[in-house]
Amino acid sequence: KAISKVPFWLVGIMSMFIFPLAAIYEMIIDSSSHNLFPLELILYTFLTIPSIIGAFTTHCIILILLKIKLMILCANSFEFYRK
Repeated sequence: KAISKVPFWLVGIMSMFIFPLAAIYEMIIDSSSHNLFPLELILYTFLTIPSIIGAFTTHCIILILLKIKLMILCANSFEFYRK
């Protein structure tokens, strides 16, 4: 957990969660606007997969950068104590 304590998969799901909510809101306002609502929900489900992959990729990149930073700090402190 590099930056937040929220799991990456939840970040991916929450980034797409607003779209079905907006569709439901539009259906409440104008019931004739979303005739294919079940198909729309299926598409939103499939479109959530790339956002989860993106959140996982970002999580991995941040962990790698933190490990590199830690290695650099350890190497610098080792050289400092060696002198």
